[in-house]
Amino acid sequence: MIKDERLNRMEAYINAQQYVSVDELVERFHVSKATVRRDLDRLNEQGAICLVRGGARKKGGIERELLYTEKLGRNREEKVRICQFASTLIEEGQTIFLDTGVTSREMIPFLAEMRNVHVVTDDIWIATHLATNADIKVTVPGGDIRRGFYTIKGSETESFLARLYVDIAFISIDAIELEFGCSITNNDEVLIKQQMISHSKKTVMIADHSKFETVASWKVCPLGDIDLFITGAELSEPIANRYERCSITIHTV
Repeated sequence: MIKDERLNRMEAYINAQQYVSVDELVERFHVSKATVRRDLDRLNEQGAICLVRGGARKKGGIERELLYTEKLGRNREEKVRICQFASTLIEEGQTIFLDTGVTSREMIPFLAEMRNVHVVTDDIWIATHLATNADIKVTVPGGDIRRGFYTIKGSETESFLARLYVDIAFISIDAIELEFGCSITNNDEVLIKQQMISHSKKTVMIADHSKFETVASWKVCPLGDIDLFITGAELSEPIANRYERCSITIHTV
């Protein structure tokens, strides 16, 4: 493989994986560590990627919120695994908050099998599908529905959730990064997520591996505010290790 072709493929691979380690690139491209480091230096000089300790990450952050239809299907099998494990944390008699989003909706079939659970959600898709189970109490706040999404938002929503306390809050997010913390692309949902993070006995972040090592426009909270991050086994070991060294608890499934 000639150098220019390898550089192009390496850039594409880093962008697809969000973050990769030097060792991972050595194994994938069958070259020495010295060659990988030279290639990364070249890509960094070109502004194609960002160098980080032990590897490289995708350039820049998340600037645009994907349409709901664009999010559907992305890493779905991973999201199902995440939600299947997340559901095992729920005990009978508990009240939970289930955040809006395409990851959260994968909790529906697991919640539908439960008894005596109170689900509060700001997602009308989730609420509608859970309403078929007579053993689950479903509560939605008032407010406006975001155009193109199933999210309930606004001052009425925030006022309702300000009076709520739950056993577990399952929060979804757009981006997770060690220094900036948890962030999203849509400012309408920031306060809602912050309220439920602070109004729960336990806060669980459900996010597929692509959310790590990225930054979005609006900060929700520092990573230390989250008790547990649940993500897929697709998250690279070097990334998981870096977060765990900073006392961030991550469970991969």
